[in-house]
Amino acid sequence: ARGPRQFDEPQADSADLHHIHGPIDEKKSLTFDSLQFAPAFPLFWKDRRTSTSQALTACLKYGLPILVGIVSGVLIWIMDSAATHLSSLRLSVVLGQFENGDPWAAWSVAVCLAVGITAFGSVLTIFWLPSTASGGVPAIIALLNGINLRKDFMLQHMIVKLVGGVLAVGSGLCVGPEAPMVFIGACVGAAAARFVIPISRWMKQPSTAINKDIALRDYVSIGAGCGIAAAFRAPIAGLFFVLEEVASHHERSHILRIFLGGVLSMLVTIQLSLLVGEFPVLFSVFTGGTVQSQCDNFYGLGEVILFFPVIGGVCGVLGATFNIINVAYNKRIRVRWVNRSRFLKCLELFLLATVTATWQVALPLLVPDEIVASTTTVVRGSNSCIRPEIWSQLFAGAVVEQKSTPRPSVQQIEVARLRGESRAFLATFETMVPLPCLFGVMYNPNLCSDAEHYATRPDATPGDRDIWQRCSQTVVNATRDMNATVADDYCCGFDSVDDLFSGVFYTPCSDSECNASCPLQLGDGFKSLANQQQRMAGFRSGQQYSPMGSLSLTTTGQSLMSLFLRGLPGLFGPVPLLVFFVLYFISAAVTAGAAIPSGLVMPYLLMGAIIGRLCALLYMWLFTVMRVSGNSAAQGSPVQTGFGLCRLDGSTIFSCAVQQLLNSNLVPDDAPFKDTGRFFDPGVAAAVGAAAFMNGSSRVTMFVTLTMVEITGDVNLILPVGLACIVSQLVADRIYPGLFHALIDVASMPVLPDDWPEVLTATHRVCDAIEKVDGRFPPVVSCEVVETRASLEAKLASCRHNGFPVVNRSGRTVGIIRRRMIEKEIEAQGVVESHTQINLGKIMEFHDVTIPQTLPLDRAFRLFKMMEMRHLVAVDSEYKPVAVLTRHFFMPSRVAHLTLHQLGASGRGDAGATNLFGSSMLGQTAAHELGLPSGWEHAGDSLFGGLVVPRRPARIPGLAAASSDLNFASPAGASEVELGHSA
Repeated sequence: ARGPRQFDEPQADSADLHHIHGPIDEKKSLTFDSLQFAPAFPLFWKDRRTSTSQALTACLKYGLPILVGIVSGVLIWIMDSAATHLSSLRLSVVLGQFENGDPWAAWSVAVCLAVGITAFGSVLTIFWLPSTASGGVPAIIALLNGINLRKDFMLQHMIVKLVGGVLAVGSGLCVGPEAPMVFIGACVGAAAARFVIPISRWMKQPSTAINKDIALRDYVSIGAGCGIAAAFRAPIAGLFFVLEEVASHHERSHILRIFLGGVLSMLVTIQLSLLVGEFPVLFSVFTGGTVQSQCDNFYGLGEVILFFPVIGGVCGVLGATFNIINVAYNKRIRVRWVNRSRFLKCLELFLLATVTATWQVALPLLVPDEIVASTTTVVRGSNSCIRPEIWSQLFAGAVVEQKSTPRPSVQQIEVARLRGESRAFLATFETMVPLPCLFGVMYNPNLCSDAEHYATRPDATPGDRDIWQRCSQTVVNATRDMNATVADDYCCGFDSVDDLFSGVFYTPCSDSECNASCPLQLGDGFKSLANQQQRMAGFRSGQQYSPMGSLSLTTTGQSLMSLFLRGLPGLFGPVPLLVFFVLYFISAAVTAGAAIPSGLVMPYLLMGAIIGRLCALLYMWLFTVMRVSGNSAAQGSPVQTGFGLCRLDGSTIFSCAVQQLLNSNLVPDDAPFKDTGRFFDPGVAAAVGAAAFMNGSSRVTMFVTLTMVEITGDVNLILPVGLACIVSQLVADRIYPGLFHALIDVASMPVLPDDWPEVLTATHRVCDAIEKVDGRFPPVVSCEVVETRASLEAKLASCRHNGFPVVNRSGRTVGIIRRRMIEKEIEAQGVVESHTQINLGKIMEFHDVTIPQTLPLDRAFRLFKMMEMRHLVAVDSEYKPVAVLTRHFFMPSRVAHLTLHQLGASGRGDAGATNLFGSSMLGQTAAHELGLPSGWEHAGDSLFGGLVVPRRPARIPGLAAASSDLNFASPAGASEVELGHSA
């Protein structure tokens, strides 16, 4: 009756109690009912509680989970494909206006498409099913926690989530489709749960053998796991998402069913993706063939000690900041103002769509720099961990494969050199040849020899000799210490002898005429805002792209794929990354929770990938600065290596000759593949940052780690991602709670925590938390075993309670009965006189659990939570009901508010000084029930181990520890030992 209260507003001076979060609207939270998970034992069920049908057991345990997985996979694949195609279509129209040279038309088209698509999505959520707004993960958590949200997981809700999620992602808002996908899987699971009882009846089994609420919980959890498995092709991550985040209860046997459904869901999604030519792994970083061996060890001890924790700490701070902004906006603006009318909800969505489309189009114009992809722009400073489509543009052969012949040892190479057979011997073990444009100098015995013969022929022109002189001079210094035969195998880079003597050749960047650069094609994910003529003018064949446009004018999946690319540290500069991150961060934080189905996983990954790549660029810059300052005295001295120092083992993909070239001074320090262990790859840092930021906001460490491993297909990410996620959670926990549970408070759903808050553990008992009226407990609405119909109807009409204690004639509690059971019994009686007596003994539950009112509140909470109760009766010393406890009673925020109210009334602000027996009334009640004499006092110096020690000896009806566990000093000569402090 007090109305809604804000638990985050100051109520007293106790800071610890103020940090206990809870529903922001208490009136709304009281409207939620609970599911009945605890088993009931009415007498009329007798032997009809169990089923002996093995077919029914197999169907429920394995058949329905398989069906849930298949259906979820199909629906989620349809949603993902539709969202991707709608986003691509919208972006193609906008980019077409840029190609026509009309940026104003591009902005107008982008805004109109964003607002129009958002309008269609808002019609479904605002005017038809308002409960389907936002993602839906908090609703799944609440249902699995025991809140009755059965009506929010119907077929129409699933349809709205699917269509609305597609429109939200396709409109260009800073959202993702993952939360609606998880909700769709949960709706499929809820639909399967509705078939459980009809299936059991069809198999002629007792319907009482199935608890429909437990079936709903189990199949919704299976569906949620299938949603994650299908969305990310990650069944293990789906299992851990259910166990770590959404499920409040799980059994060991149920884990197998969740995983089974997830595997089937992933399998269906992969097969459907392959049918349309899509790669099954979302962000595969595998390079394939021998190249993968260079990606296995992409970090060293320095990164493990310093770099990964730094990324985790930064992402933890930013993830918690994201939660603060999102929750503050939802509580102070969206809940208080926007949600008051449909018009304001629509207006908010239209403003968000307009602002988002505006900055997405404006950023590439404000940061107009475009890059021509080449080895000097994007590959400089790279290691050898590069995807095959890029690798094939740098080395001969699309895929590099190890030859079956064993690699030669150093001794074998030296013997071949002494025999003069080194060229033929090494040719047997060549793995690849770099293109001439890569280094500007190449190892090619055939071409180099042919060019030399052509330049030294008798009829050679002076121009031919001059070209050969320039070509050969670039390598003469580095090959001075080599065997003469081997030195002849090196020359400047060219494609053919005709090209060389036509003046088309490459020289290394250590030479004054440096022009070594290979043009690259990066793929469709890199966008250019220039028209076709501008892109082709002045450039040979390298792909021109706008770094900012490749972030803001592509789908989220394409942007992530670009950020995860390894071996290409120059793809994005720090300025585009930083500017885009700031705007995307604010937009995503404000958009999450709007009246349209949407998720946050893909935005999490995108923002974290940007943070990781920025940290890696900073790391590379610092490393370069330290390297230059430390080696300034040694600059200019060439690094000479001969074949005797070239190791050919399974750890290198390069031939000995190419490896020797990389170790020479012909190749500058920042050239591709010069030192594969020198820089930490920005693509790897992007993956680490993506996981760390997501965990910093959502606090699901195991799920995030496994998700990143499964979506990239790289098991080597376990250590860096796991370490960064642990640090991010440790940092973020000190700043703000996880977002999903904070949004539960915004939705005012009474979700019980996993553990009782420590600040409330030792200072409260059950009677302490019962709100009193005029200093007394309010009367409990109870029923007698035999009641008249008129009396029962009057009691049902007087309240909205769903559980009533059943008492005998003396008022002692003998059981409990549900409202629905009473209503069914009254309906079964038909039209009878009002004074007709109804025997509740055959439908009530005699084996209910009761607790004394003096039981510590944390113990009562653990009993209520572990037994998954809906009602728990508290009784006094005479076993008369004092209160019927529900989940609302055990909400820590309610208890904290009540404690603050009591402290404020008594003029005290220190919660730690609260009487361990609670209020003064509770102290008197406890003393009376325990038979304590009036000499018991509540002095500050008499508090021991949860009880008060009396001034004079008295007997305590409690449990004392063994004498070996007691730790106190007894007065000398004392004949009695007081156990009150240890009972």
